[in-house]
Amino acid sequence: MALFHTLFCILLVVLCCVSLNGGDAVGAVSDAAADVGEAIRVNATGRHDDDKAGGDVETNLPCPEAESISPCLCTSDGSYTMYMDCSAVESEKQLASIMSQKFPFPGFYSLVIKNNDNLKVLRSGALGVNTFQEFHITDGALQEVEVGALSGSYSTTTILDFNNNYITSFPWERISSFISLETLSARSNFIALFPTLVSNSLAYLDLSNNPMGSMPVTAFINTPALKEIYIREIGIYNLPSGTFFGHPHLSTLQLSFNNLGQLTEGAVQMGAGKTKVYLNNNMISNVAANSFSGLISGDFVYLYSNELTELVEEVWQPLIMFGVYLDFRFNPLTCGCDIAWIVLNPSILSHIDSDTTCSNGQFIVDLDPAIYEKEC
Repeated sequence: MALFHTLFCILLVVLCCVSLNGGDAVGAVSDAAADVGEAIRVNATGRHDDDKAGGDVETNLPCPEAESISPCLCTSDGSYTMYMDCSAVESEKQLASIMSQKFPFPGFYSLVIKNNDNLKVLRSGALGVNTFQEFHITDGALQEVEVGALSGSYSTTTILDFNNNYITSFPWERISSFISLETLSARSNFIALFPTLVSNSLAYLDLSNNPMGSMPVTAFINTPALKEIYIREIGIYNLPSGTFFGHPHLSTLQLSFNNLGQLTEGAVQMGAGKTKVYLNNNMISNVAANSFSGLISGDFVYLYSNELTELVEEVWQPLIMFGVYLDFRFNPLTCGCDIAWIVLNPSILSHIDSDTTCSNGQFIVDLDPAIYEKEC
């Protein structure tokens, strides 16, 4: 305001000079007025026209200022979607300090922290009031995710990705609070007990490579929307009947590299079509009739690298009649009369993987049907 008064006084003095000296001073008046106008404009906007000539002053919007969140990085795309990467954060305290700031726009698409050995505990409140749709905290030293650490994103999160860490403690009891959660992956951690999960939206679950050792029959009873389950190499030795019952959308079941020795009636129940069941690399030597249900034409069951010695017609013929393809490679099959029903029927034989061999290495597809016609 003081500057405005000063400039106004200068203008009055110039006008007085004009009245005394006549028209010769008109040009001076014009120049003085222009200077006053520019001074007033610069005082109000803080920018000269030549500033504008170089383009508008750049901002990080919608991202926070880069200096304020370093060493985290925020990027945005053409639709102003923001992505936060804090892979270089140096401590839990630093992460909390960065996230506690009041950002212009607190809604982020994703938070990525990868290959970080400094973050061992994701503490409650560490992410401030910011929200995220996806969490990708992977390949690091994370051991614990505290209850409440992700609470600000209960209504927005669709993906929780915590693969390849050292996690022993995770807020499984809060999964039901993530009302839009579709993917939960905590592969290759140190989770000792199979968690009780409750979610009406969860479609993809991966808990592979965790030292659980067992899995309750009720493991998936409260996750009806599941489409894909990956529980590879978790040490389970038993599949109780009904474990996968009530999942009409289930299309992929990954159970390879476990300690399964047998399959009881009702062990595997699918229902979506275009299904793949992976039971390879176990120790399965016995499969009961009606162990599989819900499989239809075009579905696949992978049983390679197990301990099967016989292919009992009562067990496998119903699946093949429905059009299911079976992979029995790398099993010590004796290839006796138990497989006559396969060798003597080309249609059935076509549903067995062509690389399946007997224990002596001979391919089943190369066996002479005449032997089985005569001896069986």
